[in-house]
Amino acid sequence: MAAKESKTRTRITQTLVASLKPTGKIYKIYDSEQTGFIVRVSATGTVSYDLRYRSPVDHKDKTYTIGRANRLALAQARKIAKQKAGEVAAGLDLNLAKRESIADAEKQKASTLRAFIDQHYEKYLQDRDTKSRKAIVQDIRAKWRCALDLDLSEITESYVTDWRGRRAQAGIKPSTINRDVGLLKALLNVAVKKRMLNSNPIAGLAQIKGDKNPKTRYLSESEEKRLLAALRERDDRLIAERDSANQWRSERGYELFPAIPAGGFGDHLTPIVLLCMYSGLRRGEALSLEWSELDLQAKRVTVIGEKAKSKSTRHVPLPAKAVDALTQWANQTGEREGLVFKSPVTGGQLDNVRRSWGAVLKAAKIDNFRFHDLRHHYASTLVMRGVNIYTVKGLLGHSDIKLTERYAHLAPEHYSAAVAVLDD
Repeated sequence: MAAKESKTRTRITQTLVASLKPTGKIYKIYDSEQTGFIVRVSATGTVSYDLRYRSPVDHKDKTYTIGRANRLALAQARKIAKQKAGEVAAGLDLNLAKRESIADAEKQKASTLRAFIDQHYEKYLQDRDTKSRKAIVQDIRAKWRCALDLDLSEITESYVTDWRGRRAQAGIKPSTINRDVGLLKALLNVAVKKRMLNSNPIAGLAQIKGDKNPKTRYLSESEEKRLLAALRERDDRLIAERDSANQWRSERGYELFPAIPAGGFGDHLTPIVLLCMYSGLRRGEALSLEWSELDLQAKRVTVIGEKAKSKSTRHVPLPAKAVDALTQWANQTGEREGLVFKSPVTGGQLDNVRRSWGAVLKAAKIDNFRFHDLRHHYASTLVMRGVNIYTVKGLLGHSDIKLTERYAHLAPEHYSAAVAVLDD
């Protein structure tokens, strides 16, 4: 039995419910015995029980879904409808209460730091196309491992202050501690946006004050030679492995991997390192670099504003070592469009080079040297060779000369040589 959408009331029985058929559009039957009790039939024939009520909160007519007829007996549906009508009479908006209950359940599911990262934060970063999202999540999980199973509400200002104190006692630099706290602070801001927290407990936590002119790590002449040698050894090993693999595949009639020319690069690591070491580009700037931003004839790379930390475009001249490396990479890959360094797995932008970089440092026996220190090496080398600090500021893309002044203190022996003229 089908009924048109109207408020004609009839007694709803189990026989009536069993006889309802789809008509290609939604229709409802209103019960003549119980006010607000409805049977709703979807366009495809799904039969459900509803309760129509006027909200005591906003005074609007609303429909509350009780359940499907194939899962709920009519007598049970009537009992629930009567109970819910009583709750409305007591001042409850059924749909609003249901939404709040669902939201509370979602909060409970993602209440720990670990769960929030897995269920919300990774997707949040992905939706905003945050290029370093994997590195950010890895850092949070590593640096805040002790808090992963804590409820978000347990991560208080006092907890973070204590954690910070333990890190400082362990000899961790203030700048590193501040960065790690910043990662957590950004995550908690998102938790507030998603109503998992009422407020960010560390929003007002001040940074630890550190040395305004901290010691900057750069490579000694010996370390630079060892680094370059380790990169060359790695490339030669990768080329030998590729040749061996292709010989094996050739003997079995399999498709060969692209051959790597002798003296070429085993993969993207060496050209990335050489580019950053001889241009001062940040890792993210190098990984997002496109061929259209390189002019190998003019020996110049353009870092466009939207990819730069300062948000300002800058043009950086390239020395011969960087130009030669990029030219060789271009010839080896045969590409002149899109990303200069593509992920061999996805074909998109590389996320990081941490593992391969760490292995090279170990092979070169270089300690306490981060990838970002290649930028410091570039700047300090320029300063030690007499380049004006303001010129270095422009090459690095610093917005404030105070950021560049740290390099003025890198080589005290040069100041000693300068004042030695007084002894002549």
